[in-house]
Amino acid sequence: MTKKLDPITLQVVGGALHSIAEQMGNVLYRMSYSSIIRESQDLGAGLFDVDFNTLCESDSTPMHIGSLPGYLRGIHETLKIEDWKPGDCVIHNHPYKG
Repeated sequence: MTKKLDPITLQVVGGALHSIAEQMGNVLYRMSYSSIIRESQDLGAGLFDVDFNTLCESDSTPMHIGSLPGYLRGIHETLKIEDWKPGDCVIHNHPYKG
């Protein structure tokens, strides 16, 4: 059974998710040592479901978001979602898998 969301609730939830992605991007800007990221905001931040579908993204460089589901698939080859625990964080910089 699928619950239907009214348009107002859908917009509120969507806005909250977008705000989270924006905050993620802002933290990355502030923490970055790279002048490229700090000055041009050349990064991608977003939230995804367990099937790697994009739920929301920051307003930074949109071309990064299209590649993130592929990176998530690469991470999943090494670290299965079933093994994740609340609070886990993954830092990813593989040369061939994103």
